Amino acid sequence: MIFKIISALACALVFTANAQVVTLSKDARGTGDSRGEAVLVALENAVGKAFGFQLEGELSRYASEHSSYSNDGGSEELVSSVSREISKRTNTPENMPVVGYEVLDAFETSSGWEAQVRLLYKSYQRLGASDNRRTVVVYAENESAAIFAEALENALVASRRFNLLTRDSETAFNRERDFVQGADAAFGEAARLGQGEGADYLVVVKTSGHYNRDLPVKVIKATGERLYASEAGLSYSIEVVEFSSREVKWRKQGGIGVESDKQRSDVSAKLAARLNRLSSTVATDLTEAIYPARIARVMGSQAILNRGDGAIQVGQRVNIYIAGEALIDPQSGESLGALELQVATGIVVDVKPKFSVLQVKDGALGAGEDYIVRWDEAKDSKPAQRSSSAKRELKQQTTESLKTLDDAFLN
Repeated sequence: MIFKIISALACALVFTANAQVVTLSKDARGTGDSRGEAVLVALENAVGKAFGFQLEGELSRYASEHSSYSNDGGSEELVSSVSREISKRTNTPENMPVVGYEVLDAFETSSGWEAQVRLLYKSYQRLGASDNRRTVVVYAENESAAIFAEALENALVASRRFNLLTRDSETAFNRERDFVQGADAAFGEAARLGQGEGADYLVVVKTSGHYNRDLPVKVIKATGERLYASEAGLSYSIEVVEFSSREVKWRKQGGIGVESDKQRSDVSAKLAARLNRLSSTVATDLTEAIYPARIARVMGSQAILNRGDGAIQVGQRVNIYIAGEALIDPQSGESLGALELQVATGIVVDVKPKFSVLQVKDGALGAGEDYIVRWDEAKDSKPAQRSSSAKRELKQQTTESLKTLDDAFLN
């Protein structure tokens, strides 16, 4: 058996023991009129298995153009040629992925030669365990949407349900790319290049009608005191677009406005705070639309919910449903989701960073079933409704009192 491999392979094998750049292998067979041709065809077939495309005679053409090439097996020049061709096809010119190859077997047959080759190449393994999270990119369509988009990014990261991709920080990425291509980087680090991931969904944030202004100053006649006021607000639109089909999967629109009894700088801070709160609500709505909360484990009268700190609070009430038959629209063929039959209610009794504990009420849960959890908005919103009603009444009384003061004391 002939074995040829570039000397850097030994360094790569040591390096990858503790790193994410690893050396993988693919075996393949090939036939040809000569031993060398069979080896080259087998090598091309191995490249096809490893990278998903065929070189289609590129190596044979290389061998015919280089008289120094030996039919006995590999050379550093041939390995470099294979890497260059792969880099061209994968659009990663900085990455030279092939480490080397070895001829496992080569023998003559009645019709020519047959060879078996093992291709050795570098590959980058992503950090952490693989998951089923959707990948998203948040885009701000205009300058006034940038603050809202940043807050929404933070909320989506906190939800732990999406892999958030960034298209910013080009300077930092370029510096790191220059480093891994430089002489100081360990062998194989360039395999990290060309691993950028595309987004499943684009979250497009638009704002319009943005205003931030001081209101007319009023002066109390009796004291000469000046009363300041300001207001700010905007309209917003958030769309979730599936990148591959450009189909709008989810949309939320609305407007917000804030007032202050101070000048414009104070109302700007209030608007930013409102945008932060709104981003958390939007992230929750979006998460529930794509990833409804589910029971992870049933433990008698208690259950583990796959929502943790930041997504749910102690004392929050929920309704628990069992997922039933999938429904299909008879006209469009579109999935309408599954039937949901309520089987119990629950209340959150403990919240951990990544999960929470429910006390199950008004029903019972069985192990092994697929349970969906929805927030009990009716019960949770009653105190807020009462509070809002009281606030509106107080605001009305205050406005009427101020009007009386206006008539008596203000210009």
